[in-house]
Amino acid sequence: MKLVNYFSLLSVICLISCQQITDNYWEKQDYKNYVSPYRGTYMGSYSGDDNGSLIIEISKHDNVSITKHSNISNADDVFIDALNGSVFNGNASPNSGFRLLGNLTSQTKTFSGNWVQGNYKGSWTITKK
Repeated sequence: MKLVNYFSLLSVICLISCQQITDNYWEKQDYKNYVSPYRGTYMGSYSGDDNGSLIIEISKHDNVSITKHSNISNADDVFIDALNGSVFNGNASPNSGFRLLGNLTSQTKTFSGNWVQGNYKGSWTITKK
């Protein structure tokens, strides 16, 4: 009787493990085939306590590269962020602390939001090319 219980338990564990392997496979396939609806290049500007230009590039998998040029300090800053749905994660630049806040939800190809950098703040507007 103990041998039957052992084999029953082993069979159940194998079935659960096989299902997890199958689920993982299909999740990886979904990720490979995913193309972000926000993919592309966006250009615009930011203003407020600082001002300048923004170039935002969004990859197939929602990885975001942000290039910011400050007119006040005449300095460029390039850093990485990501999207969570249509919302910027708000990762700060390791160089300057600049963070974009907002999302890419709009009825047009123009998007806007806010930015912060320490005690400085303002707004941004970008347009998809």
